[in-house]
Amino acid sequence: MTQTKKNILLVDDHPIVYEGLRAILAGTPDLRLVSICPSFQKAREFLRNGKPDLIIMDISLTDTNGLIATRGISRTHPQIPILILTCHDEKVCASMAFAAGAKGLIMKDQPSEEILKAIRTVLQGHSYRPVQSA
Repeated sequence: MTQTKKNILLVDDHPIVYEGLRAILAGTPDLRLVSICPSFQKAREFLRNGKPDLIIMDISLTDTNGLIATRGISRTHPQIPILILTCHDEKVCASMAFAAGAKGLIMKDQPSEEILKAIRTVLQGHSYRPVQSA
């Protein structure tokens, strides 16, 4: 039985991040990175024709804040879940991310296994919240 891959759009403008995520996803049988957009504007252009199963959104973009982008995409494409990717304080960002319409938030410093867990959790229709460290 062939497993259908879930298509992921990454909105991030840092080569080290998107190359790292591309490498992580290349080794998965169920996930595929279909496009990398370095800005909110490029993501909107992609979404005119492309329909990813998930968007991974950097919280800091060159053309806008990732939370503003999430709010906009959530309004126009409510069926596409968004997972926020950040290096900022998770306690502060998590509440803002969910208020903007994100279905999850993952810190950039997490190991690849945890990032994949967050992706799959959101793709399954559940919310992913970071585990609070002591």
